[in-house]
Amino acid sequence: MKRLVFVVMLSAMVCVLCCQAADGGFDVLYRRYRSRPMPELKHLGQELLSRNSTDSALAIYTIMSNRYETDRKPEDRVYAVEARNSLGVLAFLNSNYASAYSHFVTAVEMDGRKDAAGNQNLSAIYLYYGDSKRAYGLLRQVFDEAVSEGHYQWASTALINILTSRLDSDVVHPDSLADLIRRYNSRVPQTDDNPAWELAGCLSRAALFRMKHNWPGAVSEYKKALTASRRMLMPSRSDFASYLGLGETYREAGMNDSAVYYMKKGEEIARQHGYPELLITVCSALSDLYADAGDRRMADVYRHKKLELNDSVFNTHEFGKIRDLEMFHQADRFEKRIAVLQVEEKMRTRMLVIVSAALIVVIALCVRIFIQNRSLKRKNRNLYERTVAAIRAEEGRDRAILDKRISEKTDSEGRVGDIEAVGKSGTSESATGETHGQSDSDSGSVLVDMRRRRLEARVLEVMSDEKSFCREGFTIKDLAEMCGSNQKYVSQVLNERLQTSFTQLLNERRVAVACRRFVDFENYGHLTIEAIVAELGFRSRSTFSKTFKRITGLSPSEFQRMARSGASPGSEPGLAEDTTSEGD
Repeated sequence: MKRLVFVVMLSAMVCVLCCQAADGGFDVLYRRYRSRPMPELKHLGQELLSRNSTDSALAIYTIMSNRYETDRKPEDRVYAVEARNSLGVLAFLNSNYASAYSHFVTAVEMDGRKDAAGNQNLSAIYLYYGDSKRAYGLLRQVFDEAVSEGHYQWASTALINILTSRLDSDVVHPDSLADLIRRYNSRVPQTDDNPAWELAGCLSRAALFRMKHNWPGAVSEYKKALTASRRMLMPSRSDFASYLGLGETYREAGMNDSAVYYMKKGEEIARQHGYPELLITVCSALSDLYADAGDRRMADVYRHKKLELNDSVFNTHEFGKIRDLEMFHQADRFEKRIAVLQVEEKMRTRMLVIVSAALIVVIALCVRIFIQNRSLKRKNRNLYERTVAAIRAEEGRDRAILDKRISEKTDSEGRVGDIEAVGKSGTSESATGETHGQSDSDSGSVLVDMRRRRLEARVLEVMSDEKSFCREGFTIKDLAEMCGSNQKYVSQVLNERLQTSFTQLLNERRVAVACRRFVDFENYGHLTIEAIVAELGFRSRSTFSKTFKRITGLSPSEFQRMARSGASPGSEPGLAEDTTSEGD
């Protein structure tokens, strides 16, 4: 039975091991920060981004996203949304726009709000692919919802993105933009948790000044924006927008040298921080500026740079438009779902095979155990019957020896008296049949042999009395005293006449008594094994069990069970009857 349990447990363990997914390798950052709380990871990610440590930030935000996907704790959802947006921003900065789009869309779906940060980030993707209307639609949706719901930071960020997106007048009319700015100024107050409020105010005032052709006012506000951008998470992009705004303001004012100066400052920031989409923007602005100034050579230089950047970063013929990205995102979701279904199907098939194999093994093991149990029962039955037969044979031998002793006592009363006199003298010579200075005579040998048979019979007589040898602590000294002899003579008789030792004989006789009581259901059937053993002189149940097993080949419970099943006919009194004999 133990084997069966072991095999079942082993099969279950194999199933569990086969169902576990293999973990991939993790870098040092993952091992270090995977158990940190979400707020700490958020703060660390923002700090790494501010230091431009994009690789480390990528690892931190991946930890945050994967933790939510694994645990699905509601309190971690807001951190997972921020992690997805940050991963999208990092992908966008590395020109991986398809991955950025996927992260932003996932963030929007997880957030479930119209003013989600993911929508603002998606507008950058739309702008990059030339879909200005869709970009403005998303930004306007975020702005309206944020103002309505009191999410002032998102409202400020949305307005900044609208003002720095260089949207054409056919996308957003200047009057509509002015209404948007006035609504912002009247509805969005300054708060400590809105670091974008000051920058949004500077850029909105600069835009209003430009609409009114107040170039000095616009320049002043853009320069203030350079200071306000220090509070932003990524100030370099805000600085770029301010420098580009200064360049366009000076261009509108007809001050081309100043315009070129500030636009090149923006170009320097874009190159220094690796913003390819911003480089395309500033190169386009510089090309237009030089063309208006009549410098065809420089206009062609920047137009060529713009085309090179477009070709290296994004090839419209090979990569497609924004709708292709949407299809890519949907296809990616379907592929992931299909992959999950395929894995589940493989796991179900594998589980079915493993369970079937385990079932076959268990069935085969059960059949084997059944056969072994049947064979063991036959073996135990044979052991039981041999034990019963051996006990009856031992009882018959004892009776024969006792009967022979009685016969010898009647025929040779005188000789027996002489032997007893010699035994009482305690001389070793007569015990062993040796005499000092005398040769062995036939009469001396007979006397010694008779004495040994007499002592043997007396030993067997005592060892047939259960009340004597079943006493606890019964020793060979006690046996010698009851036989009227000493330990040395008794030990010699046991070794030479009975070919056994006192301990072996004592254990065999006590086990024989136990066997007789096990089959005597009339007198002992109501007793437990412990109750029967308590009267046999053994020091403990465990000692009795070991001795019983060694002599009979069966445990006490197995022997008793065989007796109850009728393995040996109860009609045979040779084992069941009490053979206790009183001494002479």
